[in-house]
Amino acid sequence: MAKKQKGSRVKEILSTSRDAEGEIKSFWQSVQEKPWHYGIGAAVIVAAILFTVGYQQHTAKAKRELYTTYVKALEADEPAEQAKQLEAAAATGAASPEIIYMLGETALKVGEYDKAKAAFERLRQEFPDARHVPDAVEAIGFIAQENEDYEGALKAYNEIIEKWPQSFAARRQPLNIARVREAQGDLAAAVQAYQDQTLQFPGSSVAQESEAALARLRDSHPDLFPEETPQTPPETPAAPAPEAAPAAEELPDVTSAPKLTIPADPAAAPAEQTAAPEPAPAASQQ
Repeated sequence: MAKKQKGSRVKEILSTSRDAEGEIKSFWQSVQEKPWHYGIGAAVIVAAILFTVGYQQHTAKAKRELYTTYVKALEADEPAEQAKQLEAAAATGAASPEIIYMLGETALKVGEYDKAKAAFERLRQEFPDARHVPDAVEAIGFIAQENEDYEGALKAYNEIIEKWPQSFAARRQPLNIARVREAQGDLAAAVQAYQDQTLQFPGSSVAQESEAALARLRDSHPDLFPEETPQTPPETPAAPAPEAAPAAEELPDVTSAPKLTIPADPAAAPAEQTAAPEPAPAASQQ
């Protein structure tokens, strides 16, 4: 049985080999009959390979030049010069999300809010999945807050919490919301947001800022913290006075009791004292 299987397998291999030889001969014969047809196909393949290699080299060169400009911009001493060079780098079509974000951040440092907002909006539109997008939205909210557009600021801060709840930026948004609420005059909502920040990110710098803000509001508006107002403890009823003990029976005064005289010799009778005679009256003088 094993020999039959082995022989069958050998026949399959030989048959496949003969088929392959036949295909090669057929292909070579076709090439000889139509050399121009296969020559054009080969030329197209070679051209495609050369184009791909050239494009990759061009792209790599463009990326090197772009990142060289990016590094030089970061090495500039003045933020204004950084913003100028980053703006030139971001103007190219191959600008990366890091370059666009750094352009917005640098423009924010020098107070060019319009340029910063444009860069952050471009980042969220062209690279919605980039890791810097939550920070860019936070910066957009900050710019709105600085321009006293409080509703726009709250919209941006809440968007971060809703879209990127696991991001690091989401963990510090209660502080931003509290500041906006305080600026709006809604102190009760501000206190709630400050307290949320201390619970959500304990031990952090934003939690410390929130605790300082709560202490400030506690001093100026103690009515916002009713649970912390000391309350006078209720008066406890006085304990009933113990009943007076019954008066003790009066004892006779022993000091007024008659004294008993016990003679030294009971047989001897006490001697009667004789009264001394009264003196005779003196004789009257003649």
